[in-house]
Amino acid sequence: MESVPNREEQGLGVTGGLFCEVLPPVAGFLGVSLVDYPERVASVLFLRGCTFRCPYCYNRALVLPQCYHDAPLLPTDEVLDRIEGRRGFIDGVVVTGGEPTLHPSLPTLLKRIREMGLPVKLDTNGSNPSMLKMLVSEGLVDMVSMDVKAPPLLYPKLTGGMGWEVVEPSVRFLLGGPVRCEFRTTMVPGLVERGEVLQIATVIHGAECYAIQNFMPRTTLDPSLEECYPFAREEIDAIAREVVPFVERVVVRHGA
Repeated sequence: MESVPNREEQGLGVTGGLFCEVLPPVAGFLGVSLVDYPERVASVLFLRGCTFRCPYCYNRALVLPQCYHDAPLLPTDEVLDRIEGRRGFIDGVVVTGGEPTLHPSLPTLLKRIREMGLPVKLDTNGSNPSMLKMLVSEGLVDMVSMDVKAPPLLYPKLTGGMGWEVVEPSVRFLLGGPVRCEFRTTMVPGLVERGEVLQIATVIHGAECYAIQNFMPRTTLDPSLEECYPFAREEIDAIAREVVPFVERVVVRHGA
């Protein structure tokens, strides 16, 4: 599995303050989405760079530096102007990736969005708990969706080397209920199946919401997985019913 480049290799830079003037690299924008922010019509910003190397990830252009050319950067100020122009059609913004929290200037971006009066949902893998806690404490996010890739012992295998200890503080923080939260897991044949999902459900016991997503075999980091068939709908639904006792609410997404 390819190693994760450091901050300089990803062109991220560092900052010691809360707000950084240089906005994060936006490599994708969806003007209107009906599915990315529960109960809201939202615009979606995709930020470049990621701390994980999940073999089933299908966002190569956001994750692998050698594929960045497939998703050229957009002028962030222009993207924010486009969001401003859609305020009559949207009632929320999703910031996703890649992994948004690795960018020191993420707070500045979220502050700009919040100044428009729009709620923000953050998608994260939980690998930067200090950034996550700061964003919540500063009131810069209204909802968090955190991917739980695997049970603790399998984390290095599913993330390209990152252990459970990296994300555990984020899980514990979000289970404490500081902000509306959804944990989510993508089921992948041969990697994350029924047993793994049930183990994850015990780890996030009591969570407000657990979303189970079906793997989609397209442009995956591990090309061999593109030949893998997703789970049948009835299989996913049956597993979701087993998870119900562990969490307050279960959501099934048949297209991850």
